[in-house]
Amino acid sequence: MIDEDKRNRVYEIVQEFKDDCSPKFIELLEVYCDIKYYEDDEMPQYEIHVVIKDKDHQEYDNTYCYPVAEFGRDRGLFLFDTVSNWQEGKVTLRFGME
Repeated sequence: MIDEDKRNRVYEIVQEFKDDCSPKFIELLEVYCDIKYYEDDEMPQYEIHVVIKDKDHQEYDNTYCYPVAEFGRDRGLFLFDTVSNWQEGKVTLRFGME
């Protein structure tokens, strides 16, 4: 069952990422939420996906994810997965909300 308060908070956090999360060396490419219903509770029901890339776009560098992860943690989220797309130099951080 979808909790309206949590859903609204997820939307607020997505907007906070877009408006306020601007780490020095990282470019936020995309931020969106995914709200799902899982019966087994293994995956979070409320997910926020943040796609980032180094500002200098150098493909040989690793993208430094810590500032974005901390931004999410400061808002009550937990980082449960990162997905790297090395060909495009992008990393997707997947946050969950309990």
